Amino acid sequence: PEVASAPPGGRAPPRLTRSSTARSENRTSSTGPHSMEGHRSKSDRDLSRDGSLSDFGTDYSPGLSFADPSPRLGPSIDSLPRPGPGVESLTRSATRRPQVGSLRMSPKVVSRFESLVSLVGVKHASFDAPGQVFEITSYSELKAAKLCSSARDQWTRHNLRQLSRVYPKGTRVDSSNMDPVRPWSAGAQMVALNFQTGDEPMQLNWGRFLENKGFGYVLRPAYMRETGLPAIPVRLNIKVLSCQRLPNNLGSRDIADVFCKVAVHGVGSDAKEFNTEVVMDNGFNPSFAGPGFEFDVADRDCAMLRISVWDQDATTNEFIAQMSMPVSCLRTGYRHVPLFDAHNGRLGVTTGVLCRIRMEPLV
Repeated sequence: PEVASAPPGGRAPPRLTRSSTARSENRTSSTGPHSMEGHRSKSDRDLSRDGSLSDFGTDYSPGLSFADPSPRLGPSIDSLPRPGPGVESLTRSATRRPQVGSLRMSPKVVSRFESLVSLVGVKHASFDAPGQVFEITSYSELKAAKLCSSARDQWTRHNLRQLSRVYPKGTRVDSSNMDPVRPWSAGAQMVALNFQTGDEPMQLNWGRFLENKGFGYVLRPAYMRETGLPAIPVRLNIKVLSCQRLPNNLGSRDIADVFCKVAVHGVGSDAKEFNTEVVMDNGFNPSFAGPGFEFDVADRDCAMLRISVWDQDATTNEFIAQMSMPVSCLRTGYRHVPLFDAHNGRLGVTTGVLCRIRMEPLV
């Protein structure tokens, strides 16, 4: 600024000279830091002047645009695709905030951006046409069930080189879950479940990841990774001997009439379920004298064993506790199986089922 000289015999106030742009900016910023107009004007100047991305929630430096690389972001931005004809500019007027969803990009630009994404979703067309390793296909619950029944081997080979994810059908408005064992047996890497629902499928999902104590991922069987052969089929014999310190989930003085369900969840003939006899009026430490239950398991790498405890009632059976575990992780002999509630919470150190487990290969 230049200060005007004082006239003879008097003192003149200083006169500041600025450009019209400076005076305009001064008037805009005079609204104060807490003014909506002040915040809007600063952002408007950045975007309308040079196409800055500051309104998209990232602290980019002023002046960042497709045509102006910034060293703060590392690699030169010239390597990114440039907007083609018909693409809306990232600049905007001073009266409207930008809407990310309103940006329209041509298919040519989108396809170039896809090469920077780790996974690309594609629709299922055919198992005969191999895709890229970074492609992932989503299947509905009904579609996955159909593939497991009619094209399980083809789907398994498909999952050797690509990813598959399965999601529940839309009619499950009650947040119920599908059985995840069948998609797992075909090599599906991701099966979506409603974690807020403590039902049998969710308990099987929790038991599946006990193999690594619930941390990270679980490797699929070796034959699903082209590194080995399927495990030898086995004959599994489970005899339930007794239960210890069962909780009273009824919240009343009613004494439970206890029985146990022993089930193997698998594909085809692997899936079976047996019930023990009912022990009347003993909800604390019932004992069972029945025979053991036999299961012929062809694919023990994918099969799951579930032992659940129930209270028999005249109208409906009440759930008490359960434990789900992979068949491949079972150890033979007399074992104390810990019990968990519907949401896989441990009931107590001494609460469990005493079982005798035998396993022998099928010739």
